[in-house]
Amino acid sequence: MANHLLRSAQETASAGDLSQKARRCQQKLYRTSPKPARRQSLCCRPRQLCEPQVFSPEELEDPPLLALPEGLVGKIWQPRPSPRWRIETKLRDLELCIPTTLPAYSALLHSPLATNCSRMVYVEAENRPRHGEDGIECLMLGFVAGGDRVSKMPGKEQWSIGVQCFDGRLYLNGSVADTIMTRGFKPGQLVGIGLDFAVGDYGGRQTEDNVSTGATSSSIVVEVFVTSDGERIWSRRMHELLKRHEGLSDKGLEGRHDLYAAVGTMGEANVDVSLEKKYWKYVQQAE
Repeated sequence: MANHLLRSAQETASAGDLSQKARRCQQKLYRTSPKPARRQSLCCRPRQLCEPQVFSPEELEDPPLLALPEGLVGKIWQPRPSPRWRIETKLRDLELCIPTTLPAYSALLHSPLATNCSRMVYVEAENRPRHGEDGIECLMLGFVAGGDRVSKMPGKEQWSIGVQCFDGRLYLNGSVADTIMTRGFKPGQLVGIGLDFAVGDYGGRQTEDNVSTGATSSSIVVEVFVTSDGERIWSRRMHELLKRHEGLSDKGLEGRHDLYAAVGTMGEANVDVSLEKKYWKYVQQAE
């Protein structure tokens, strides 16, 4: 009797292991399988870099909302009273980019060249894997330029920037820009990415004279930074990244186009996203 129970327990454990392996294999299969026709039809049209749109200041003061991407199988909602957004995607979900409905940075309202003030945009997210598995590879966090539809994760798409949590790399307009965490981020870590826009000269050096006088020689200096659990762990000015990597482009991210905060997922993911400043851990510590 004891031997029979032992064999049954071993068979159950083996079945559980096989089920877990099957799920992982299935996820890889979904990633490499052809996309449905509906998704393909969207990708046939090249993405457009839209001109800055006209928004009223009041419109952009409302709490940010996440847009539902085309073909979403999972769900996106804001569980009350939590201020965060919850993203739960399924194994059948292919590569998705989930942007905000309104821009975090409006080129017409927030440009330092127009306001003589710096502007920071930031988004923060925590990966919460289900079933005790490491699902951090499913998450990218960043910004996309223009209001046109997006089919790839931020950083992998044209005119976008994003940090890939699995490999710890920063991607800019589809290319690797730098390595931030050599072993990637861990599940449960609070990861954030931000852009600082300020007035500077053409050499990329910020000057008080340019800010106060609005000199015609001034341009927008963009600094990219990444945080972990509320602490800034990496930062570079955009022009430094472009100098280090030949062929790298910052088109769409130079402060002259609207920018939307965005979350990228692939396959099964369980993510909590903070879009409002008063709930960012990074800002709370900085202040």
